[in-house]
Amino acid sequence: PAEGLDTRTDVYSLGVILYQLLTDRLPHPVSDNLRRTLNEIATAAPPRPGTIRSGIDDDLETIVLRCLAKDPARRYQTVAELARDIERFVGGEPIAAKRDRPWYVLRQTVARHTTAATLAALLFLSALVSAVAMGLPYQRAAAAAKEARSRRAPALIEAQTAAAVRAFR
Repeated sequence: PAEGLDTRTDVYSLGVILYQLLTDRLPHPVSDNLRRTLNEIATAAPPRPGTIRSGIDDDLETIVLRCLAKDPARRYQTVAELARDIERFVGGEPIAAKRDRPWYVLRQTVARHTTAATLAALLFLSALVSAVAMGLPYQRAAAAAKEARSRRAPALIEAQTAAAVRAFR
């Protein structure tokens, strides 16, 4: 293949098509000046699709922008990888393009498995309540023991003083 052209170039082209389908625009302005157009494509990031047309899902926008990444290493490496992310998006699953965002993955997983997530949250909450409930008596007992030790020291000193006075007589 020609230098710089590989599967990721096809992914970029698919990103242009997706962008145009979502926004009714190309990601970059095209002018009669070919050099200016190519420079714009090579250097400028396209506007986020959601800024052009409201209501575009953030995950879909992320997929499109990943296709259009300037650095080919940041794009989907194969068309199959792009297709899998689109299938995940359609299925309501976390997309791979955001796999480095733990809160995103957690939110998507909870949304997909609400019953299991609710049960897990209730189990965690009951364990937390149990731990607090069991910790309070322990904390009270520890405070009472500390108080008893603080009262014991002066009593011991007084007992030793009385024993010394008795022994002195």
